[in-house]
Amino acid sequence: AVSRGAIDPAAGLPKQDVLFSPSVAQVLHDMAYEMATPETADAATIEQAIVLLRAAMELDSSAGYVVPTLIEAACRAPGVDHSPLVHSLLVTYVNQNADLEVAGKAVRYLLERVDSREGREKILSELLMVLGPKNRIFGSDLLTALGLLMAEKPDNEAAGFYLTQAYKANRHNKSAFWKFAELFPDQMHVENYLAQYRLALSEDPSSIVAAMGMGRHAEQIGLYDTAASAYQYCADLFR
Repeated sequence: AVSRGAIDPAAGLPKQDVLFSPSVAQVLHDMAYEMATPETADAATIEQAIVLLRAAMELDSSAGYVVPTLIEAACRAPGVDHSPLVHSLLVTYVNQNADLEVAGKAVRYLLERVDSREGREKILSELLMVLGPKNRIFGSDLLTALGLLMAEKPDNEAAGFYLTQAYKANRHNKSAFWKFAELFPDQMHVENYLAQYRLALSEDPSSIVAAMGMGRHAEQIGLYDTAASAYQYCADLFR
């Protein structure tokens, strides 16, 4: 590791040297990853890994690869509430290229440590305001979580608003679509279901459920050629 100094322009004095070493940061990250990743890792081992990961970030503040590993380790640490750390890391981590599985774990971790619906609503609203503009898909997930929370109250009007916004932000958001359909069946038309099954099939071409749903709903609105093609697709998939 090397130290790098700087002059404080206000005081004209040298700032305290800061250790800087990307190579050592990488080594610490790899050590921590090996320690914290196994399902058998105990609390003490995970806490040691967290210390190493935080040290890696101190040694190389540009080492973005450390952040998701640290988020996952903090979320797995039993018996210790790392909510402030997870929250700050999540705000730093989310952008257009973020791993949404990691970000989702962080959100679930934060919500699980709040014992009131109002507290969870506050967390989701704050995260949506800060992180929604950074990643449209993640914003859609946060809107869905708020919609589901409103449905628990129940406040179907607010739930419908959030679920609608979530689906507009991400047409592949199946959770938002199907929850809205459950809450407001009278507002759903065959064309809506057909479009959703078409998207689901494009996302997972091996889904017989999506292909059957597409065929069934196409048949209901008289698109018989499309329905026949969907049923034939199901038969081919089955074979």
